[in-house]
Amino acid sequence: MSVNHFTVVVVGSDPEKIMEKYDKNKKMTPYVLYEFKKAGEYRQQYIDYYEEAIKKDWPDENFKENLKLQLEDLKNEDDISFYMDLTDPYEIDQTTGNAICTENPNGEYDFCSIGKNWALPLITNDGKEVYSALKKDIDFSKIHMANTIPYEVAWETVVEGRKPKNAEEEKIYENMKNRTEYFKNFKDKETYVNWSTAFWGYAFVDKNGWTEFSGGFDEQLDWVNNFYDRFIKKLPKNSKITIFECTRF
Repeated sequence: MSVNHFTVVVVGSDPEKIMEKYDKNKKMTPYVLYEFKKAGEYRQQYIDYYEEAIKKDWPDENFKENLKLQLEDLKNEDDISFYMDLTDPYEIDQTTGNAICTENPNGEYDFCSIGKNWALPLITNDGKEVYSALKKDIDFSKIHMANTIPYEVAWETVVEGRKPKNAEEEKIYENMKNRTEYFKNFKDKETYVNWSTAFWGYAFVDKNGWTEFSGGFDEQLDWVNNFYDRFIKKLPKNSKITIFECTRF
């Protein structure tokens, strides 16, 4: 079983209440999740998804090959077999063949709490590290595009070949000199530095819903580098921002 740990940036005066909606452990009144008569439609949707995913530029070639194998299996499977696999975890209505579910359709996490373990804290104007504060009280200059020099030095010495100027730069170079393949993910120094220093969360949640990163590395670059401008910059100064740590099994 794989476990994903991720951070969520929540905006709202009652962040715990906002997050309750997305608890996967929340049980619902039984409802139809999959209809037997739509088995072929579901299978085609999966095929379409994998075909689109394969077109993306994945940095891990083995992952892409795995997608191709799964797509081949889908194309070789008949609709009924696919439907049986798809609905295996759920109760089946013996009359209609529909899959009945009590899971939260909005569920996004198995466990969640306000940050304290692995999430980076917010820094207030008076220098305190917290995980919840009003926007006007947060010093974003300390957590967004901050401390860029080590990353600039890493790029210049490893990618551009500049000689380290002092012992500190030499240490940065020694730590990063064997990561040339990693640097190839970034088109230029600015993109790399922004990626390394931007304020962001895997997901953003407010009264309008849950939005999270999805896609390959290029999409993740866009998500990280534009997170602040997209979600934070235009917030009213009295907006309450809270950092959550979540786990998804």
